[in-house]
Amino acid sequence: MLSRLKQHPAVRKLAHAVGLLEVEKADPDHYRGDVARDYLKKRLQQEYWHREQDVVAELLTKVPERISVLDVPVGTGRFVEMCAARQMTVTGLDISQDMLDVARETLGAELFDRCRMLQGSADAMPFDDASFDLVICFRFFGLIPMSLSQRVLDELRRVCRRWLIIRVPVRKASAPPLPPAVGEEPVGSRMYEHELVRMFQQRGFSVREQHSVEERSDVSYVVYLLELERAAA
Repeated sequence: MLSRLKQHPAVRKLAHAVGLLEVEKADPDHYRGDVARDYLKKRLQQEYWHREQDVVAELLTKVPERISVLDVPVGTGRFVEMCAARQMTVTGLDISQDMLDVARETLGAELFDRCRMLQGSADAMPFDDASFDLVICFRFFGLIPMSLSQRVLDELRRVCRRWLIIRVPVRKASAPPLPPAVGEEPVGSRMYEHELVRMFQQRGFSVREQHSVEERSDVSYVVYLLELERAAA
């Protein structure tokens, strides 16, 4: 009965508004077939999707041109063109081959083939340590369980040489705390900013810039530009 209640449109709308629920799930079997094919079409209708694009384009001007970039999960390759415009070498990783196929169709074969696109998981990436000057991770962190989020952050840190651009849901200081996630329940908007910043700092990152791309009653969706302290020294 509880599972049916969660699927009720009115319940989902309220939960989404206060940050209790992400519409998407970071489920490897979710982004396939029609979901993958319709992904970009639906996102282009979201005002904050375009805000995210603008913010990332701005943040890319804060790092040098001609650097190496990893986008994980790369999805439809939404940031590839702006990276290519700055002569950056792009590698994309996504667990869904269907999403990679959509990326090829969206970007065109010529631009897609200029990138290195691989199928794989963000918590066990097939790259050497410090392989990329910049790592981009979008619309992913809040969708995965806490234990997995820690492993993913560790992997992002491992393959990152200097900068990380990451979008995360941040619980507002005025919002009451949510109960801890149980089992495979996603992190969602449970983490306050000081908790997130502490997680970043534990991995050697400092916050260089942050931009809110969407505001809801209890949660902000924030894009951070992080830099490894040792690399910046």
